[in-house]
Amino acid sequence: MKRHHHFEYKRPRKFMGRILIKFGGGVITSKSTGEPVVKMDVLRPLIDATIELVKLGNQVIVVHGAGSFGHVL
Repeated sequence: MKRHHHFEYKRPRKFMGRILIKFGGGVITSKSTGEPVVKMDVLRPLIDATIELVKLGNQVIVVHGAGSFGHVL
């Protein structure tokens, strides 16, 4: 019996390519509030674009910077 997980998807038949994307920490986080905050208004479109690349048949690897969370106060 095959298990289906919520993260499984049907891979397109044709492999398009392998793409490495870096979401820069300074782009996806903000220090302006005093506390480091993830900029969801910036991150959401990046996630949506990444999903579209996968749907087109690409293997996508995402790495990210630490941004505001990587700096010692």
